[in-house]
Amino acid sequence: DHSHWMRVIKVFEEMDSLQGKTVSLMLKTIFKEAGGIDQYMSFNAVPIYNKNGALDHYFALCRNMSQLMHTEKQMEQESAKAHEAEVIKNAFLKNMSHEIRTPLNAVIGFAELFDVEHAPEDEAIFVEEIKKNTNILLQLINDILFLSRLDAHMVEFKREVVDFVPLFASNLQ
Repeated sequence: DHSHWMRVIKVFEEMDSLQGKTVSLMLKTIFKEAGGIDQYMSFNAVPIYNKNGALDHYFALCRNMSQLMHTEKQMEQESAKAHEAEVIKNAFLKNMSHEIRTPLNAVIGFAELFDVEHAPEDEAIFVEEIKKNTNILLQLINDILFLSRLDAHMVEFKREVVDFVPLFASNLQ
């Protein structure tokens, strides 16, 4: 591959100048494996010295590492997806924790007001606030359960034609 030319040239120049360095390179080639996978070659060379201790030649081994590189790339991609899913899950749990605590605190707070001195006409407000916030809690829990069913592929979608304008207009109200 063109991006590896300079590395290869440098290594071969070092070998030609008999510097005696061990060589280890992973090279991307211009060739493709079956299925269009880029072909990678591992090139390793060790210096071989003669009886006088002078560098005589190099013993080199070239191996096709395409499948390994392809698998590593897939693992990196899957790892990145898993990390992203974990971040999203944690953000969701943090948000849901806040969303659930808010109405729960309101329910507890208004329920505790029954134990302190208050005007009897305030009780209707307390009850109304408790009902409102328990309904919010129930809706949140239903939404969480629905998301769980979506994640488990337990929800069936029914496609149908919908006139979107009146639906949108009613939600704006």
